[in-house]
Amino acid sequence: MRRAGRSTSPRRLSLAVRIGALLAGACYVAGALVVGLDAATVRHPDYAAGVPQALAIKALQGSALTRLTFNDAAGGLDLAGRYVARDPIDPVAPAVLGQALLMAGRPDAADDAFRVAGRLGWRVAMTQAYWMQRGLAAGDYVLAAQHADALFRQQPAFLDNRQLLDPMERDPQARAALIERMMLRPDWLDAYLHRLGNVDLDALQVRVDVLGALSARGMSLECASTADMAARLVELHDPVSASALWHQHCPDAAHQLLDDGAFRHVNLTKPSGVFDWQFDAGSDVDLSLQGLGERGQQVVVTTQAAYSQIFARQLLALAPGIYELRWRSEAPAPVSVPMVTVGLDCDPDGKSWLPASYDAARKIWTASVTVDGRCPGQWLKFAARPGIAPGAGTNPGTVTLAQVELVPGR
Repeated sequence: MRRAGRSTSPRRLSLAVRIGALLAGACYVAGALVVGLDAATVRHPDYAAGVPQALAIKALQGSALTRLTFNDAAGGLDLAGRYVARDPIDPVAPAVLGQALLMAGRPDAADDAFRVAGRLGWRVAMTQAYWMQRGLAAGDYVLAAQHADALFRQQPAFLDNRQLLDPMERDPQARAALIERMMLRPDWLDAYLHRLGNVDLDALQVRVDVLGALSARGMSLECASTADMAARLVELHDPVSASALWHQHCPDAAHQLLDDGAFRHVNLTKPSGVFDWQFDAGSDVDLSLQGLGERGQQVVVTTQAAYSQIFARQLLALAPGIYELRWRSEAPAPVSVPMVTVGLDCDPDGKSWLPASYDAARKIWTASVTVDGRCPGQWLKFAARPGIAPGAGTNPGTVTLAQVELVPGR
C-alpha cells in the first residue's frame, strides 16, 4: 500500500495516539490470559527456562499491550523493545513498539516502526489504523480509505468505535473516498448496516447520508438490508431520516408516498420493515389476502366487531401539505356509506376518521387530508366499520381493501 509522508498535525497525532491505545486495549483483552506468565518470569528469571519460547513471546506481547492500555508509555516502551528483540519478524511487534513511541511523544520514531510493521504484513489492526490516520493527516484520503477498508474487513467490530469511523464519515473528502471502497460491497458493509445498538442518532444520520450517496451512485442495498437501520431511526424519533433511507434503497417505495399500496408483498402476521403495512386481526376480526392479478392483492376483512376496528396501519413521513387518499373497497352495504374508514394523524391508535366520497365512475373512494407538521411521522390507518352486513355485531360481515394511493392534493 502507498504511504503518506511524515508531516503530522498535533490534532491528528493526538487522534492517532487515542486510536492506537484503543486498539492496544482490544489486543490486550485477547492476550490477557498469558500476561501473568510474563510478569512471573520478570520477578523470577529462573522461571523463564521452563517457559516455551512461543508462549513467552506471547506473554511479553500481552504485558506490553497491558501497559499501553493503561497509558503507561514508559513501561510499554520498555516491554515493546524487548518484544521486538525477542521476535523481530512478528508484524505485531513493531506495531506495538510504534504505538508505545507515539504515546511517549516520539512520532518520527513511531513512524519508522510502523513502516517496518507495514513491510512485515498488513494484518495488524494498529498498523492499519496508524496509516489510516497518516493518510488523513496528509490529505491522502484514498490512502486513508484503503486502510480503513482493510481494518474493517479484518475486524468489523471496529465499526462500533466512533474515533475510528468519525474522521472517515464526517470529512466530505474522506467520506467520498470511503464510499468508493463501499461501492465494492466489502464484507463489513453488512456490519455497517446492522451493528446499531450503540450508535446514537447523530451518527446514524451521518450514516444515512453515506448510504444516500451510495444510492445516488446507483447502488441499491434493497429493503431487507436497510430495515434494521430504518427501525432504529424510528425508535430514536427520526422517521424522516428513516423514510429517506427506505425510499433510497427500496425499489418499490422509491417514487411513492406510501409503500406497497397494491399489497403485492405484504405479510399479514409480520412486517419486514418499519414502513411496511402492519395488520391487526383481533378476536372479532379475520384477515386474508385475495389475488387481483396484475393489480396486486386485496385485503379481505371479516368482522363481527360492534365498533370500528383498525386492521391496517402504515407509518409515513410526509412533508406538510395537502394530500389525497384513494382506495377501492367493496361491501354488501350501499356504496354511499364507506364501510372502510381512513385516518391519517400522529397517533397509531387514534380514531379520528376522515370524511370520504365515492367516485362511481372510477369505483374508488377518496379523502383529502392536511398534514400540518405537528409530528415528523404520521400513521395511515384503515378500520372496518360495524354494520358492514345485516346483523353485524352478531354475525360476521366482509369488506375488502385494495389499490391504496396517496398523492399530493390539488
